[in-house]
This record gives sequence, structure tokens and C-alpha cells, in this order.
Amino acid sequence: MKAAASRELWRYREPRRHEIISDLVRAHSTNRQDIREAVLRGRDLSQTREVLELGCGFGFMSSAVAPRVHPSARITGVDACRDNREPFSARVRAAGRRAAFVWMTVEAGLPWRDRIYDLCVASHSLYYFPQIIPEVARMLSPDGRFFALTHGIESAQALSRAAGLPPERSPVVRVVSRFCSENAVELLRRSFAVVEAVEYRNSLVFAPDEVEELLLYLRFKFRALTEWPESEPELRRLESANWLRAVFADGPVTIDKTDTGFWCAGPLCRPAPPDQETWQEGDGTGDRLWPI
Repeated sequence: MKAAASRELWRYREPRRHEIISDLVRAHSTNRQDIREAVLRGRDLSQTREVLELGCGFGFMSSAVAPRVHPSARITGVDACRDNREPFSARVRAAGRRAAFVWMTVEAGLPWRDRIYDLCVASHSLYYFPQIIPEVARMLSPDGRFFALTHGIESAQALSRAAGLPPERSPVVRVVSRFCSENAVELLRRSFAVVEAVEYRNSLVFAPDEVEELLLYLRFKFRALTEWPESEPELRRLESANWLRAVFADGPVTIDKTDTGFWCAGPLCRPAPPDQETWQEGDGTGDRLWPI
């Protein structure tokens, strides 16, 4: 396993923690509409048969996509955490769709052959590997679509300020800036003829007596969005008396949580290099494990 991948994988080894944070976000959101419903609304996916989700996690987004696609559709989830296999597969199958799971990292490229997917999804994951956008376009059918959901820089800055960290020194801001609401259109238009943005405005509000929930959220986000968070002394300052006095000095804490979804069409396909190994579709009945 490559050293870089090894450093990053520890944060994904507890799928249940991701589920807890998803529930926490919904409980503290000012926008009561489910983000998945907001970004998927009005999209006809009824003829979509082959779906690939990159950074699928425990199946949060795929579970919303599944009821909208063709009854015979297969949804393949790709994730760096092998433990996400069971929760991802269970959620897709609960919606009556076939599930396949691939355990791998994707920084070096995507090993599927050209033009085999009708839809590719990357929900809050593309800032980890924005370099694979051209590979996504290559794998999509001519009528295929790519959907990417991501944070904005303002949200990353607000998260950093809540943790008492100046945004200009924040590793969270640095990671999110790789693919964010502000630069996504420019990055995506290099590989897609059509890019449409769907904004989901939201904030998280924590009352002074909800400090434990705020701490849980901050710890999770910093650990998920930094490459080697144990080296970040800012995290160790959380819970200190000084931080508590400062963060709740003006009452409840409000953190911007506005995200943007990007629907892309018209893939500007480039064939895979002749020496690149590609996979066939397979029958979709099982899980494929790829060494990382």
C-alpha cells in the first residue's frame, strides 16, 4: 500500500461514525429539505442502468439515486474503506437495485473501459482526487451524466473559524479548494460540454448546551478533510476553556454549510491509453476487491 494512501485510510475505517455525523448535520440544519432530494429533484434517471459512485462511503447518496434509476440498474460503489462494503450494498439492495462494491483508491486513474456508465456520482469526495475528472468523461456513454457535490470555500472557512483556526492556515480550506463551488465549473468544463450548478443553501446551528455535538462535528470534519490530522495542534486545543469562551461568546454557533451540486453532460471523451489495463463490465453479482 502506498504511504499516502495508508495515511488517509484511517479516517474511513468506521462507517458508523459517518452515519452519525450525517444524522447530526440533518438535526442542526436550517434547511430542512434533504440535500439529496434538492440536488436530484427534476432529474430523469429512469433509463439509467449503469451507475458508478466514487467515494461512495456507506451509501448515503446511492441510496437516494437507487429508487430513481431503471429497475434493472446496477450501482457500483468505489471506496478506499473496505468496511463500507456491507452498509453500501445493503442500502442499494434495500431500494431493489443490484449493488457491486470495489475497494480501491482512484488517484492514479479509473480501470474501467470506455463509455460503459450512464451516470457517475462523486458526493463530497472529488476534492480528494479532482485529477480523475477526464477519466470520468472517458467512461461515460455519449449521453451519460456526471454529478458532483461539493463544499464551498466559505463553508470551509466558517468551519475553520469555529475551530479557532485562521482560514489562511486551515488544512480544511486547502483540501476543499482542490474542487469547490468556486472553481468546479472551470475544472469540469475541460471535460464536459455542459455544466449546470445547483446550489443548496444551508447553515448548522449549535446552542451553547450542544457543545459536545459541535465538538463531534468539528473533530470529524477536520479529520476527514486533512491529510495527516494528528499533526494539527489546532485539534488538540478544542475543548479548552479559552476555546469554549470564545466560540460561544455571542450565543449559538452558526456554521455555513452551503454546498453545490454540478450536473455535467456531453463528455469530451478521450480513449484510455493503449497500455492502460481496463476492466470489463462483469456480471455485477459480486464485489471486486482491488489492492490498495
